Amino acid sequence: MNSTWNSSRWPGRFRALKLAALALLAAGTLGSARPAAADDVMPRPPQLERDVQFWIRVYTQVDTNSGFLHDEYNLGVVYETLHFPPNSSSSEREHVVETARVRIAAALRRIADAPEGSLTAEDQHIKDMWGPGGRRRG
Repeated sequence: MNSTWNSSRWPGRFRALKLAALALLAAGTLGSARPAAADDVMPRPPQLERDVQFWIRVYTQVDTNSGFLHDEYNLGVVYETLHFPPNSSSSEREHVVETARVRIAAALRRIADAPEGSLTAEDQHIKDMWGPGGRRRG
């Protein structure tokens, strides 16, 4: 077996590593580091808040047998949570996603072409996800 690990050198390397760590501590490099205070929060620009909230939802609401069908550009618009049967194949999952995607795309076309007040309840729900600023692209 070819390996770069040489066990006969390990004790010497371990001692050298231990000495380097002690030297850093003695110099104050590691010892002077202060723990992060509660107000030392990573800056979060308001423009990213919608996307941050989306990823919080992903990691708290979705498991390995589900997923979100969401807008490609506006992560604040989640059309639907898809649930897959346990042990379903990737092709079965792709079929569920594609069927839902086609249904939502058709709803978006109906919404774009419909006169005001003539939408079905489902189409109105999708339109409402976009809020008052939602408009047809292109």
